[in-house]
Amino acid sequence: MGWAGQGSAAAGGRQRPKKQLTTTCPLHTQADRDRATGWIRSAIAAGRFLFVEGDKRFPKHVWHEEDGQGWVGRCVNSVQGEYKGWPAAPGEIDRLTTRKKENRRR
Repeated sequence: MGWAGQGSAAAGGRQRPKKQLTTTCPLHTQADRDRATGWIRSAIAAGRFLFVEGDKRFPKHVWHEEDGQGWVGRCVNSVQGEYKGWPAAPGEIDRLTTRKKENRRR
């Protein structure tokens, strides 16, 4: 996953985007958040997740598709299982699926 903006050499050419360069989550209400929580649970139950070395109880990345829209979630608190999510960019879910397959071969 690439960040918007210029990256520094120390960060491998990438840096976390400034707040003004990121998108705001389109899910605002409690019902939206409850629905997103259901998507995360569904993704984990269906195996649509990617563990990274050092993950605690929750996978680092999850992905879900709902009504033709792909969604990606990233665990930001691996102890409590808190995720931040966004609409998937074209090809983003395919890249995560490929990474998962590659990790299984190792």
